[in-house]
Amino acid sequence: KLIFNNTHQFNHAFTGKNKQYRSKGMIINHTFDKKLYPTIKPPVDNKIHFVYVGHLDALRNAKSLLQSIHKLHQNDPQVYKKVCFEFYGHIDDSDKVYILDHDLINIVRLHPDVDYITSLSRIANADWTILIDANLNNKIADYIFCPAKLIDYIGVKKKVFAITQPSGATTDIINSVGCGQAVSHSPEEIYLYLSKIIYQKYNPIVYNDNKLMEYEAEKVARDFDTAVQKILNDRRIDGR
Repeated sequence: KLIFNNTHQFNHAFTGKNKQYRSKGMIINHTFDKKLYPTIKPPVDNKIHFVYVGHLDALRNAKSLLQSIHKLHQNDPQVYKKVCFEFYGHIDDSDKVYILDHDLINIVRLHPDVDYITSLSRIANADWTILIDANLNNKIADYIFCPAKLIDYIGVKKKVFAITQPSGATTDIINSVGCGQAVSHSPEEIYLYLSKIIYQKYNPIVYNDNKLMEYEAEKVARDFDTAVQKILNDRRIDGR
C-alpha cells in the first residue's frame, strides 16, 4: 500500500499512467493527541495574540503577512497595543530584515525553536494560530500538502488564520472542520481579514466536532489497524 495524508495528494499521485495503481493507495490523516495539550492560560495583556510555530524559509515565507502587518502599522501607529504576532522557530533572513527595515519589532516577536510539547503550549495559549503554506500557485493548481501543524492547531480548537492556495488540503480542512479563515497569498486580502479580526472582532469559527474527530489519534490508529488487518485477511484468502 501507498499511504497519503489527503485526497489532493492521492489524486495527484495517481494521474495519467499511474491511475492503474489507485487501488494500492490509502489515506491516513495526520493526527492530534488530546492528552498532550497543556492547560490553557491565555495572555493577560488584552492584545490579540497570533502565533506561528514551525519552520519558515525562502519558499515558505512570511513576506505577504509582514507586508500586511506593515500596512496595519501605517494606518494605525498604535496597532501594537491591540495585536501581537509571535513566531517560534526558524524564519528566513529576508523576513527578519523586512521586520527591522519597516519598524515592526513592537508588533512582530521572533522566538527560538521550541520542542514539540512546548509548541503545543504556545498554540494552546494563542488567540489565533497562523498557518503559512508555500506559494505554489504557478506550479500546481491544488495545494497537495497537509501541514501537520494545522492538525496540532485544531486539536485544541484554536482559531486558524491560514495563508494558502484557494484549492487544496489546507482549505478543505479549514472549511470542513470550521476552524478558521483561509486566505490567499495576496497582501491585500490578508490585510482585509486581519483588519476585520482586530477592529471588528471577526470570528468565523464554528467547529464541526464530527469532522474534527477524523484527526483524533486514537480513532485514526483504530482505522489504520482495521486497514492493515483487511490487507492481511485478503492475502490469506488469496493464498499469499
